[in-house]
Amino acid sequence: MAANAYRPIACATYDELSLYVLRQQRVVLEIVTPDASPETVTGRIADLYARGTEEYLRLESGREIRLDRVQAVTEAEA
Repeated sequence: MAANAYRPIACATYDELSLYVLRQQRVVLEIVTPDASPETVTGRIADLYARGTEEYLRLESGREIRLDRVQAVTEAEA
């Protein structure tokens, strides 16, 4: 398997992300960028969707993040 190949996420993680979308909650995402650098991103998840065989989230800002790059998600403080 190629290093950049998509790895499906756990159903429980997808369900958790879906709840954040439904509740329109701001979240803090700990992600790994395509070049393997850690990054922290804060915002509201506007959508979850599939493109081909890969799943993504889109933030309200328009930024797209592949779901297997999300290492942790927590509710952002108000």
